[in-house]
Amino acid sequence: MGLLDATMNCPDCAKEISKKAAFCPHCGRVGLLALCLGWQVRF
Repeated sequence: MGLLDATMNCPDCAKEISKKAAFCPHCGRVGLLALCLGWQVRF
């Protein structure tokens, strides 16, 4: 897996983030990984 495969655009702010990120560091959107792992997220 290359570097380009490990990133995606945040659906909220459209900035590039890691697919493994728990949260977007730019806007704070909860990442898919955090939801899949069942982490408790406060809104």
